[in-house]
Amino acid sequence: MEIVFFVTLLLIALLLGYAKVNGLDNGLFLLYRKAYRQYRKEVIGGGKSYQRFVTDFYNANLFLPVANDSKAVARLNESNKNFHIVMEFLQTRSDLVTSYFGLAHFTFEDFKKLDKDFNAPPVLAEEQELSIVEEKIIERTTNEVVDLSVDEENERVEEKVETYIPIAETVNPFESTLTDGQIEYLVDCINEVKMFNTSVTPEELKAIFICKPKTILRSNNNRLIAFFFSGLSDRSLITLNWQSVIANYHLFLSKDKNREKYINQSDLSSATNHIRDIGADGKYAIIDNYLKQVKKH
Repeated sequence: MEIVFFVTLLLIALLLGYAKVNGLDNGLFLLYRKAYRQYRKEVIGGGKSYQRFVTDFYNANLFLPVANDSKAVARLNESNKNFHIVMEFLQTRSDLVTSYFGLAHFTFEDFKKLDKDFNAPPVLAEEQELSIVEEKIIERTTNEVVDLSVDEENERVEEKVETYIPIAETVNPFESTLTDGQIEYLVDCINEVKMFNTSVTPEELKAIFICKPKTILRSNNNRLIAFFFSGLSDRSLITLNWQSVIANYHLFLSKDKNREKYINQSDLSSATNHIRDIGADGKYAIIDNYLKQVKKH
């Protein structure tokens, strides 16, 4: 019995030593390693966009296990992740909502296609326009039976690219229904909570809502921006896709003054997730009070 007890203690000591040497008792390392494995599986192996990976990893690890409740926490994290996936889908991808929810029936096969489309990296507007140009060139070229030399054919392709009529820009990307009076009212809100690094005028805010800013504002707090625009969207004053509009048109700079980084959709998605469950206190309460009154102006 004593030998068995001694061997057991020795094995425990060896396991603890192994865990210490290999970092298995370091919570931060284990979380990094989990992110590493999930990144390789989902982004490199599965083709998921980086933004979708970040959001899912955050929501799937919001609650950390303690004591012997690992299974309960795992179920809670899974439920939390699934809920926020659907919320992000409804808020940011009205194109896919229209495509899939417009079907007479929504099957599991439809879900798998939707999930693949939603997780795929976004195609930039410039790439879409170039693809359309290339398709037009191929279509016109294949319908013409012309014996051209290589140089002549290259010149012909270049000429077609130059003469192709570009796609018109969206007149109202935010789909804003705000009046001039409401914009003047919201300027007071923005300046009162110091949402940006400088005060904003009604003319500047109006230019932002048509995505042609006179100056690029620097964020003082991404969560205030998310709370403000999310509140306008909830009241049907701007599009549900406000996050992608801000990101695609490079409307705001991040708070970090050491680098010129525009706020992207991942920044806004993370900020929205943070504010979703908080109470309306402090500056959030101020914004909330303004938004409750905005339709009266």
